[in-house]
Amino acid sequence: MPGSKSIVFYIGGHQDDWQLFMSPQAYTDLIAEDMRVVFIYTTAGDAGGDAGWWHGRRAGALSSIQFVKHERIEALSPERRVVNNHPVPCYTIANTRSYFLGVPDGNRDGAGFPATGNQSLAKLHQGSIAAALVDQAEYRTEYTSWQDLVATLEAILEIEAADEKGDASWVHIVDPTVTEHSDHEYTGIAVQDALAGSARYRVAMYEEYRTPSMPPNVEGMDLIWKAGLYLFYAQSAFEHSGLVEHFDDWHLSFVQRQYRTQ
Repeated sequence: MPGSKSIVFYIGGHQDDWQLFMSPQAYTDLIAEDMRVVFIYTTAGDAGGDAGWWHGRRAGALSSIQFVKHERIEALSPERRVVNNHPVPCYTIANTRSYFLGVPDGNRDGAGFPATGNQSLAKLHQGSIAAALVDQAEYRTEYTSWQDLVATLEAILEIEAADEKGDASWVHIVDPTVTEHSDHEYTGIAVQDALAGSARYRVAMYEEYRTPSMPPNVEGMDLIWKAGLYLFYAQSAFEHSGLVEHFDDWHLSFVQRQYRTQ
């Protein structure tokens, strides 16, 4: 993606965080001229389910981007990138890149799920080890410490921002101080640790699960585009998993709302 003037990052614990909590801002960045948008997902978002579930969530995240960029909704093959000695699947769509680190979903309380050995970002922060959830041997890796994960995030940020021109880059995350899910909390903490002491980045933080109790504040064309982002995500997730959980009233209640805390 040569010649870009600006770059923005969206970093989430799950594959639908930016569509639900950080849009329509993400949509605005995706359609902006001379803007590069980088998505980083720390966990597989597997919720202790079978591979079809997290495959669907990954495909859904990419479908949201394809929808905005007016590209065909179709399966993509990743590029294998080695970052901080970890092989990471990376997908390029138009002016975007998407990195999937694949740490197992930690459940709301950070206890993890039996299907993945009760691994989680929360436990990694406490001193355990987390093995990436992958299908192909070429992407198998372990994050041996919290600092290992933080250094990997920092390396992706530096790689992608290396040629940036202009002002400091925006990094968008769920606010880790008000979240109700451990993956959101510890993703936010990891990003803050990765950015500590750097003046190169500015951080935007968002509310997540509390927003349905707040007044709707997304309307007009912003609402139409945000709904499209999420529905293309949910449809692709359904096609891979056969599950319709993403279409429930609770998930859809986020579509009319976006609230920043910082």
